[in-house]
Amino acid sequence: MVKVFLGLGSNQGNRELNLVKSIDFLREMEGIEVLNISSVYITEPWGVKDQPDFLNLVLQISTKLSAKELLKGCMNIEKSVGREKTYKWGPRIIDIDILMYGDEIISEQDLILPHAFLTERRFELVPLAEICPNCVIPGKNVTVKDALLSCMDKSSVKLHSTQL
Repeated sequence: MVKVFLGLGSNQGNRELNLVKSIDFLREMEGIEVLNISSVYITEPWGVKDQPDFLNLVLQISTKLSAKELLKGCMNIEKSVGREKTYKWGPRIIDIDILMYGDEIISEQDLILPHAFLTERRFELVPLAEICPNCVIPGKNVTVKDALLSCMDKSSVKLHSTQL
């Protein structure tokens, strides 16, 4: 079993329900156990600013799935919840990012781990720091807490709810 952190975000439709549905689908997946869920944060969009605010959270899971299998499962969940591809960093019903997959470093065309922008995004670092501040980000040799302290991103990340 591998310890994995997933970032979930939604800025279309019923954002809370989209997060809940996605977590439910993850709980139903064979080979996945949800271990921890951060609080929910309301966050400014990152990358493309002209869109509604997101609700974001981070899940800690344990899985038997390979990183590729997990990626495929997450993409299937996104589709099941209603995500349609638009444009890079655009609005979405749900987005599920694999932030860290154990201590693995993967650099492939369709999968980069840890997530390529993890240390640049407060909307992922804040909830990740809530549930695992002392986790070391593979390949960066920095804890999540220290990555958050040195993050150049100054976008707003505010507590929305301590639970869904």
